[in-house]
Amino acid sequence: MDDYRYLFPFEKIPKGSTILIYGAGILGQEYLKQILISNYCKVVGFVDKNYADYPPMQVRVFSPEAIAELSFDYVVLAIRTENWLSEIERVLLEHGVRHEQIVCVLERKSVPTDAYEYGHEINCSLAYETDLQSAAIFTSGGLGDMVMQKRFLMELLHILPNLAIDIYVVQNSSFPEWLYSDSNQIKNILLDLGFRYKEHRERYSLSIRIYGSSFLQVDSFRPECFDENSAFVEQIMLLKETCKKDDDLLATPDRVSFYRHIYRGEDCYSWYNHGNIFQINDRSVDIPLIGDPKRVFPQIGSLCYMTVNTGNGSCMDGKKIAKAWPAHRFEETLSMFKKKYPYISIVQVGTSDEESISGADFWLMGLKYDVLAHVLKHSVFHLDIEGGLVHLATQLGTKCVVLWGPTVFEYFAYKHNVNIRVGICHGCAGLYRDINKCARNMDEPECMYSIQPEVVMEAIDSVLLDLSNRSEKTLENDV
Repeated sequence: MDDYRYLFPFEKIPKGSTILIYGAGILGQEYLKQILISNYCKVVGFVDKNYADYPPMQVRVFSPEAIAELSFDYVVLAIRTENWLSEIERVLLEHGVRHEQIVCVLERKSVPTDAYEYGHEINCSLAYETDLQSAAIFTSGGLGDMVMQKRFLMELLHILPNLAIDIYVVQNSSFPEWLYSDSNQIKNILLDLGFRYKEHRERYSLSIRIYGSSFLQVDSFRPECFDENSAFVEQIMLLKETCKKDDDLLATPDRVSFYRHIYRGEDCYSWYNHGNIFQINDRSVDIPLIGDPKRVFPQIGSLCYMTVNTGNGSCMDGKKIAKAWPAHRFEETLSMFKKKYPYISIVQVGTSDEESISGADFWLMGLKYDVLAHVLKHSVFHLDIEGGLVHLATQLGTKCVVLWGPTVFEYFAYKHNVNIRVGICHGCAGLYRDINKCARNMDEPECMYSIQPEVVMEAIDSVLLDLSNRSEKTLENDV
């Protein structure tokens, strides 16, 4: 394939070497496949922080802590971008790997002439094969970004109800598969390591790339497919020109693009309007509620509970993530909460590798998204650092108590949540490619470590008082 850019770094590894592959995801498994086919070197195994989640594979998946016990020549990093590079390197160095043993080739600008190429088939009908009006949407970002991106896709489908859409994602296909399960117009969710979208995009009536929550690019457009809707054709042509003017944002730190939008009066939802091209005037996103959560959490219909997420599961090094709040602070807060509100149970949610915190009554980490949605929906309130579950819970109508640090508050915050910010140092997220980096290089970032449990409890008190007042008013109205 001419555009195969995620090729194992054959040119950096001597033939016959013994290697570890850091990252057992799609890219890591692709590296393994290339090695097994070529018999180029020996793979000792994978290393992955989520090692316990993987089923038995052709080679074993080890935890980072096991690295010191393994024998190898090189560790090959199976990552696409630089976002996690410095963090992974630090983890490896802390476990005894020498810097010269670490090999990483990110997205290639060109493929070496002696490249090994392997086929990748898509075993489904793509939207352009069955529908005249079709769109390819390439997305990147975390869970929160995906929730916000859905609002834009909802707007496209509002304008063109018959538009058939394929969504290309770089990771975590299970979340968008569930998120869009309520739309018949979303035909496929396709994992893409960099070549699928580019290979197919010209065949769609429309193809758009969405970068996180700040930049959009129209890659191709066939106006003749939309002859009956001249207004839509005009909208997309204007969008294409507007995006061209802002294309320097791709080489600009995210924080700059966030503040460009803020000065235009836009936020993480309304920026999709690109002025007045579209009419996204709300922050309402349809969240599917399907399945039977009682199979996992039988108490869900009768229990009075709050949910809490420490929000650090996506980071390989807990002390690295700049927006983390220490686990012992969560535990202190929950201890205070239980003394004051013993009738409200505490349910911890999050990723499967999330650290369990003491003080909770139920630990429901690693839930499938359809069950997680029900759990968040029925929660009295949700306590979290700013992140994907805040966006999800808010869209489900659950009020959140949110701890804010480096994330740009003016751009991402929901005003009806209880948002906690302490001190004057905030909003540095996006200044560096490493999204977890504190701009002041603090091991204990001031923005988060200045938040004390007593402050969080005051916020929780305000939420429960507000809910109590609403309940009393409802009873009065019923009488």
